[in-house]
Amino acid sequence: MKMKCEWFMVLLFTILLVSACSEKPAKETSEGDSTEQNENLEGRFDGDEENKVEKEKVEFESPGAGAPDDQGELDVWFEGDVSLDGQKLTVKGLTNLLPESKLYFLMDGIEAQLIGGNMIAFVEDNGEFLYETTLPESFDGLFTLEVKFEPAIQNDAIKEHYGESGENLQGEFIRVYADTQSEVDYKKAAVQIEMAQQDGQKEREIEPPVWEVPTDYGETEIWMEPTITKDDRYVYIDAKSNLLEGTQMKSRASIPGYITSGFIGTTYVNPDGSFRLIFKNPESDKRIKDLQDYEIILEPQIENSMSARVAATYGKNGEHFTGKLVEQDGDKKVIRFHMKVKGS
Repeated sequence: MKMKCEWFMVLLFTILLVSACSEKPAKETSEGDSTEQNENLEGRFDGDEENKVEKEKVEFESPGAGAPDDQGELDVWFEGDVSLDGQKLTVKGLTNLLPESKLYFLMDGIEAQLIGGNMIAFVEDNGEFLYETTLPESFDGLFTLEVKFEPAIQNDAIKEHYGESGENLQGEFIRVYADTQSEVDYKKAAVQIEMAQQDGQKEREIEPPVWEVPTDYGETEIWMEPTITKDDRYVYIDAKSNLLEGTQMKSRASIPGYITSGFIGTTYVNPDGSFRLIFKNPESDKRIKDLQDYEIILEPQIENSMSARVAATYGKNGEHFTGKLVEQDGDKKVIRFHMKVKGS
């Protein structure tokens, strides 16, 4: 009887051992099947983040039919045309930005502000984009148009590809910007075009800018080399300098015997220190009589600049400015460039 019990116990132990060993391969097969099934369902369900990112990268490296061969690369470019037919503005272009990239179109009149209307277009699968709008009937004159792509306000996939602050962006079209609360600079890809609203059709081609960075770019001893031209309606100032990109520049006319708040222009310094300012020509204002010589003053505005690097380099109160253009203004140091202009 004892032998039968012992034999029974051995047999039972053997059965349990075989059963336990057979379960392990079955479990591995089950996990393998589950992983393969999740990959197949990835297009319909959110998988783990690693698989999701990898899928997006494959899509970025495969341009769609008719798209630029370098679609999705970090050296961003634009091409195309801007046309103004009466009051109708059309921007038709091509870019290598990723499909579904959101573009903003901002207009700023030299004499009047342009507000309202749809200001957004999306990049299509083939890289094309189209924007159309109608200017107000009352609007007349010169305005600037900016087409900009900011990774910080794109969807998560596009934001991750170009960097949350645009740090991955490269090329001639790249510009820096920052709000007054930011301690870091953001990057955007932007086209900036000047248009004159007049009767008849006007066309401008989107072309890559050419930057010529001076050897002392960004140093605190500031210099400027401005050139002034004018027509019946506007004064144009084109200048070279070693000022940092994103510095806001202000120009104002100082006319003896007059309060001249209406003759002011503002802009932001380009990546090579250059800038262009435009404002209404005082000689065209009938309220000003017998205009002879007057003065134009150029002055960087640190507090309104679009780069965190500007305040860090020059000081929030301009305390780091040096050179012959420095003037003391209360508890601040300012840069002022004075130019004499002959009236008509």
